[in-house]
Amino acid sequence: MLAPYPEMEAPRLADLHAHRLLDTAPESAYDGLTRLAADLFGVPIAAVSLVDADRQWFKSCVGLGFSQTPREVAICHHTVVRRSPLVVDDLAADPRFCDHPLVVGEPHLRFYAGVPLFSAGGHALGAFCLCDQKPRQLASAERDRLVSLAEQASRLIELHRDVVRAEEAALRDPVTGLLNGRGLTRLGDAALASGEAVLILSLRLSRFEAIAGGTGSGDAVLLETARRLRASIEGDLPGVAAGTRREVARVESGTFALMLSGEVDTGVAAAGLAGRVGHALDRAYELDDQRLPLTASIGLAVRERGGGRPLGLPRIQACADLLARAILAMTAAAEASSEDPAARPKVFDPPMLQRARRDVRVESDLREALDRGEIHPVLQPIVDLSTSRVCGFETLARWTHPVHGPIPPTHFIPLAERSGLIDETFAAVAGAALEGVSCMRRECGAAVDGDAGLFVSLNLSKRQLRDAGLPARVGAAVAEAGLHPHQVHLELTESDVADCREARVTMQRLRDAGFQLMLDDFGTGTSTLSGLHAYPVQWLKIDRSFTAEAARDRRVAVVADAIAELARKLGLRTVAEGLETPEEVSMFQAMGYDGGQGYLFAKPMRVAEASAWLKEQVGQAERPGLRVAA
Repeated sequence: MLAPYPEMEAPRLADLHAHRLLDTAPESAYDGLTRLAADLFGVPIAAVSLVDADRQWFKSCVGLGFSQTPREVAICHHTVVRRSPLVVDDLAADPRFCDHPLVVGEPHLRFYAGVPLFSAGGHALGAFCLCDQKPRQLASAERDRLVSLAEQASRLIELHRDVVRAEEAALRDPVTGLLNGRGLTRLGDAALASGEAVLILSLRLSRFEAIAGGTGSGDAVLLETARRLRASIEGDLPGVAAGTRREVARVESGTFALMLSGEVDTGVAAAGLAGRVGHALDRAYELDDQRLPLTASIGLAVRERGGGRPLGLPRIQACADLLARAILAMTAAAEASSEDPAARPKVFDPPMLQRARRDVRVESDLREALDRGEIHPVLQPIVDLSTSRVCGFETLARWTHPVHGPIPPTHFIPLAERSGLIDETFAAVAGAALEGVSCMRRECGAAVDGDAGLFVSLNLSKRQLRDAGLPARVGAAVAEAGLHPHQVHLELTESDVADCREARVTMQRLRDAGFQLMLDDFGTGTSTLSGLHAYPVQWLKIDRSFTAEAARDRRVAVVADAIAELARKLGLRTVAEGLETPEEVSMFQAMGYDGGQGYLFAKPMRVAEASAWLKEQVGQAERPGLRVAA
C-alpha cells in the first residue's frame, strides 16, 4: 500500500529538480558510500534513492539490476513521507509490504532500513537505504552508523547543488538575471545539434555607456530593457509555433540577444520579432524622474531547420557563429542608422561576412600603411565668428588604401584601436599637423598671434583616454613641434569618457597640463545640458546634424540658443560644426557662438594646402569678412 504523498510535495519536487541530480552519470563518491554500507552491514543491497514525481531513481546502487522503479513500488517513498528513519525487520510480516511486488517477487526482499536524505531547504529528497533477502534487526549503534552514512550522502547532494548553482551563475548576467552570451550559446548549440530552426536577434542600445556614466541609471536601464525584451517574445509571434523556445540574453554592456528555436518560419518570424522589439524600445525610459529616449541597432541571423544554407551562407555548426553573424548584421544596421536614423534592422547576408574578413586584412594593411607613411592629416579651419578670422584648424586623419581606395576614419580608427595601433596612428597624424600649424604660426606672424593665437585641434579616441601615459606622450609631441599646450585643443566625445574613471582622470591631467579640452559632437544621442558640469572641458562643439536641424526647426534653434547661453554661464566656449550656408553662420553668430566650422569656409585640406590657404586669407586682411570656399 502506497503511503499518502507529503503535504509539501510540490516544493519538495521543485527542490529535487533544482538540484539537477536526476539522471546524472554514476559518481565514485556515491558508489563508495553504497559499497561501504553493503560491507559494513553485511547486506547484499544498498542504495542512494531519489524519489521523483512518478518514479524512484537510484543515484547509486549495489546489488540491484535496475536503476529505477515506479514510485508506487518504492519503499523509500514511505521514508520520504515520514521524514524519519524507517526500519522494517521483516517486510513479509508487515501488512504494509507483505503483498509488495519486490517482496513476493524478485528480488524477494525481506528487510529494509532507510534514512531520509534532506536538502539544505529541509525537504526529504529520497533515502539512503539497505535491503536484505532475509529478515534481520539493526542494533542502536548500527542505526547511528546508517544515519551517519545518510548525512554524508546528503552533503554530497548539497555539494552537487552548489556546483550546479555556480555553473548556472556562470551562464547568467548578474544585473538582469538573463542568460549571458555563454548561456545563450549553450542552449543554441543543443538546438542546432537537434536540427531545429534557430533565429537570433542582436541589439545594441545607442550610447548606453554615456547614459550609465552621465545619469547613474545604467543598471536601471538594463533591467527595464530586460523586462521589455522578455515581454516582446511572449504570446503570439508571427511565424512562431506555441511550443517554440524563446530566450533573452544580455551579451555584454548594452548589447542583448533574443533566440527562437524550434518550429519557426524564420523569414516571417524575423520581420515580426524585429518589429516587436523595435516597438518595445521606442518608448522613452522614465527612470528616477528622468526621461531617457533610447534607440537600438538591430541585426538578425538564421539557421533553417535541418541545417540548410539560406542565401548561400556557409553551414552553421555552433551557436557562437550564428550570434557573431547577428552581431555583424547589428553593426551594419548601426552604420546605416548613423547616416539615416530611420534605417531598418539588418538580416545577415554574405557580403557582411566578406566585409568582416576584409577588416581583418585591412588591419594588417594598416600596419604597413603606417610604415609607408600613408596615414596623413588634413586640416579644416575653425573661424572666430565674432571677427571672421581663422582661429584654428581641426586635424582629421585620412588613409587612401592602394586597393580599396579612401577608407574613412570612422572605419580605420576603430580598427587601429582594436589592433593596438592607435598610438602609432595618432602619432603619424598629430605629428605632421602640429609641425604644420607651428610653421603657419611662424610664417604668418602677428596676423595669427592674437589672444591665444592659431591653435590646432586633435581628436582623441576612447582607448587613448583610458591610457595613463597619454598626457606625457602628447606633451612631448607638442613640445617637439615648438608649440605650447594652450595652443592645442583635444577633442573627445561624451560616449568615450562616460562611465570611465580612468578617462576622466586622464582628462583632468591634460587640462592641468594646459591643454584645451573640447567636448565634440554635442547635440547627438544622449548628450545633455545637465551633464556638462561632469567633464573638465573648456569648449563645446555642436554636432553638424544638430546645426543643420537648427536651421530648419525653430524648436531646435531654441535649444541651440539655450546651449550657448548655458555654456557662457559655465565659462565654456562654443563651436558650431557643419556650417554650410551664410544663413547658418548668421544664426549662430546671433546666438553668440564663438567659433564656426564647415564647408562654407573650407573643406579639409592637406597641410601644405591649408598653409597656402591661410596665407591667402591673411593677405586679404583688408577685406571685411572671411572669403568662403567656392
